[in-house]
Amino acid sequence: MSKIILNNRFFRAEVVPEIGGNVISLRHLASGTKLLREPSDLQELAQLPEQFGLPVLFPPNRIEGGKFTFEGRDCQLPINETAMNNHLHGLAVGKTWDVVSSDENSVELKFVFSQAYPEYEGFPFAFTLRRSLALTSNGLTDRMTVINNGQRNMPLGLGFHSTFPAKMAQIHLSTGPDQFEIGEHFLPTGRHLPWTEFDPRNWFAPGGINAGFHTRAGAMILEDGTEFHGAEIRYETGLLQYITDEKFGFWYTWNKRGQGDFISLEPVSWMANALNQKAPQEETGVRILEPNAKSVYRCELRFYPYS
Repeated sequence: MSKIILNNRFFRAEVVPEIGGNVISLRHLASGTKLLREPSDLQELAQLPEQFGLPVLFPPNRIEGGKFTFEGRDCQLPINETAMNNHLHGLAVGKTWDVVSSDENSVELKFVFSQAYPEYEGFPFAFTLRRSLALTSNGLTDRMTVINNGQRNMPLGLGFHSTFPAKMAQIHLSTGPDQFEIGEHFLPTGRHLPWTEFDPRNWFAPGGINAGFHTRAGAMILEDGTEFHGAEIRYETGLLQYITDEKFGFWYTWNKRGQGDFISLEPVSWMANALNQKAPQEETGVRILEPNAKSVYRCELRFYPYS
C-alpha cells in the first residue's frame, strides 16, 4: 500500500487510495498543526478505517438488521456491527479506490461498485463515487460525485466519518434546536429531546465528556454576520472551519463516550436507519438517484492560524 502526498506552500496532505480513498492527514506547515486524527501506520488504518481522517460513508451510519425495502425490492446489506445487529458505515470505507489523476497538490479518485462485489446481491445498485481533493492556500477542498450506473433508481445517502483530535480547545456545530433520541441498537426512536449536558451550537470542549449525539443540521450565524453550515474547531494554534454541503442535512457525532482521544463529526445526508423510518422521505433525508444521474457534494476545510 502507498500514500499520495499533496503539498503546497501552506499545507501537506496524505491520501491512501487502497484504504477507502481516505485523507488521513492534513497539516498546516507553518504552525505544524495536525488538523485530522492520524493513524500511527497503515496497519492501524486498515484495522480501523473509519476512525482516522475523512473516510467516506456510502450509505452512511446504521441500517437496522441490514434490511430495507426500496421501490418494492427487499435488500439485505451485511451485518458488520454484530452486537447491535446492524449494517454500519456502508460499502466504500476501507475498500480500494482507483487513482484517476494526480499532481503536486490535487488528486481525483474513484470507487466503482458493481456485480463484482459480493455485497451487490444485497445492495443491487451499480454506482461510482468520484472524489476530487485539492489543497488551497486555506486548506483542502473535497468534492464528491455520486453517479448511478444502473438501470433502476437507487437510494442516495452519503456521509463522512470526519475525525479530529479531541485535544483542541473547543467545538461548535450548525445543528437544529434539539436532538434525536437514540435507543436500543443505537437507532433513533422517533422522539426528539432537548439539549441537556451541552448545546453543540455553543462552544464546548469534547475531551472527557460523552459528546455523541444525532441531530438535524442547521445554519449558524458567525461573528461577522455570515451564514455558515458546518463545524468550527479551535486549536491552540488557530481556527479550523469545516464547511459542509447543505445537502448534508444531519449530524452524527461519536467520541467513545469521552474515553477516546478523538471526536468524529459526521455530516450525513440522511438520518440513521433512514430507509426504515416511518416518516416521509423529505424528513429522513432519503433521496432517489435516477439511472445515469449524478449528485455532487462539496466540503472544505479552512484553517486560520492565530499568528
